[in-house]
Formats: sequence, structure tokens, C-alpha cells
Amino acid sequence: MTRSSPAEHSDDIFVAGSDTSFAALEWVMTQLLWHPCILKKAQDELRHVVGDKGCVEESDLRDLHYLRAIIKETFRLHPVIPLLVTRESEAACTLGGYDIPAKSRVFINTFAMGRDPEIWDQALEFSPERFKNGGGETTDLIMDPDFKLLPFGGGRRGCPGYMFALATLQLSLASLLYHFEWALPSGVRADDVNLEEIFRLATMKKEPLFVVVSNSKEFEFKGGEINKV
Repeated sequence: MTRSSPAEHSDDIFVAGSDTSFAALEWVMTQLLWHPCILKKAQDELRHVVGDKGCVEESDLRDLHYLRAIIKETFRLHPVIPLLVTRESEAACTLGGYDIPAKSRVFINTFAMGRDPEIWDQALEFSPERFKNGGGETTDLIMDPDFKLLPFGGGRRGCPGYMFALATLQLSLASLLYHFEWALPSGVRADDVNLEEIFRLATMKKEPLFVVVSNSKEFEFKGGEINKV
């Protein structure tokens, strides 16, 4: 990259991040509505940390440990880019007992990694608590040093916009949970919600998520008042 590259490619970060951020947010909300106890726990944490100031701020995010654990668990089960970016081996090598010829195209299957029962206890269960001690402490731990969780890839070829994506996702999710009450439509049970995926550039839900949203009387948005101060 040259010095002019950041300015030239800034649009790419926003455009490339919009679909993936939307997909991640939809998967998080789907899992929360499948697990109302987890949804309530997340809202309780949020409303305790943010209080009655009426607006989630970036400075609040460092104290939202359970919210980050929820996001990490969603990345594990529903990686937005399931095969990451294709790599090419410059020379023949052996990794994990596998011989990889030179000039081979290599895919990293993060979808399979996140559901591997040899790596994760109760691999198919949505359980943010698995990250509660340590895993949810900082967003940097999304870049797992043990390579068990790679939603943004890793190393020099990792996603350059991962911090922007994390901040956007955390602020969006936190604001939605803080200001609104969420429920499934009348007569719809959690197990009626389709969890099938469509594998494209981003892993989207096969069917859209339909919800009933109502304003929280106690935690109404006060951003306008804050901006006037």
C-alpha cells in the first residue's frame, strides 16, 4: 500500500463491511431470540453499564463482557466469511500431516472449525458462557492465538478492517438491545425460526428474520439531548 492507498480504498472498507456486518447482526439477533434467557442477560448487563443516560457510547463497550461473548459465540457458529480469503502456497509444504504442493489454492474452513467437537465442548450449542472467563475480556481475543476462532482471518493477510467491523457491530447490537424490547411474532416458537444458511460471499440466513419490536419506555433514546450539551 502507498500513502495514498488508505484514502483511495476507504470506500472499499465501508462497502465490503456493510453486507458482512448486517449478516452478523442478523445471526446474533436470531440466536438471542432462540435463547430469551441470554437475551435478557445481555440487556441486563447493557442497562446496568449504560444506566439511564439514554445512549450507548463507545466508551461503554469495554465493560460489556457478556455482549462480546455473545458476538464471539455467534462468530463461532455462524462465521460471516466461512472460507475466508483463498491462499496460495508459494512452495511445497506440509501442514498438520498434509502435503500441500506448490501453487495450490488453499481454503480455511472456519465454518467447520467452529463446529468441530474435538475443539469445542457441546460444539453445536449456543453458549456465550464458554467465553465468559477470558475470551470476552477484550476484542483483540477475536484474533485467536490458537487459531480456533478466525472470523477475520489472521496474520498479515487478516482482515484490515476488523476493528472497524467489531466497533460497528458492537455499537449497533448494544443500541438495539438497550433501546428496544424484542420478541418473535405471536404464535411463532423459537424452533420455528429457520437456521439454515445460504453460502455466498457472506453467510446469510436462508429466510429473513421476522421480529416484533417495541420501544423501551425506561431506556428511550436521548442522543438528541446529549448532542445539545
